[in-house]
Amino acid sequence: MANSGDSRAVAFLKSKKTEPLSYDHKPDNDEERQRIENAGGYVEDNRVNANLNLSRAIGDFTYKANRKIPQDNQQVIVKPDVKVIDFNECEFIIMACDGIYDCVTNEELTEWFTKSIDEFTNNNFKYVPKKIKTEDKENSDKKDGYLKELDDVKKDLDDIINFEEHHIVQKFLDHIVADDTISGKGTDNMTCILIKPLK
Repeated sequence: MANSGDSRAVAFLKSKKTEPLSYDHKPDNDEERQRIENAGGYVEDNRVNANLNLSRAIGDFTYKANRKIPQDNQQVIVKPDVKVIDFNECEFIIMACDGIYDCVTNEELTEWFTKSIDEFTNNNFKYVPKKIKTEDKENSDKKDGYLKELDDVKKDLDDIINFEEHHIVQKFLDHIVADDTISGKGTDNMTCILIKPLK
């Protein structure tokens, strides 16, 4: 597993242990801070030059523009940390953006997915999407659709009952993503991917 940035990968092992596969590259980490300062930058409020809140990234070329030093010594670098793990020892792996981990710990994340995967495997998985976006057929000239609760929407029963594994992730995101941008948590980057070995 290679990681550059503050997204994170976490494995749940067959030994029932939660195993971090990456560590967040944050500016206030000692090693990261030292490199940033050596390259002429500074760290303020856990941000590079009081702006960028991660210390390794593919882009952010403004922080990689010092031609007097090698790329691996720039304020922000792309060099990943690499961790090797036997995939066959994993029940599953979660890869997710930093916003997810603002809301849950590694252990809380794997506990939630373990329970939901078990429910799915045993045909006990239940999920009703919070909201479904539909078009306003009575006002088709309107540019935007509107949100209606599921009970108000006439949908094929198969759309609700015939679950696939991606619905596990969808349910998790429905559970954790904020309903608005006011609450703080659950409003950052909220991408999440479930990876399972083939049986």
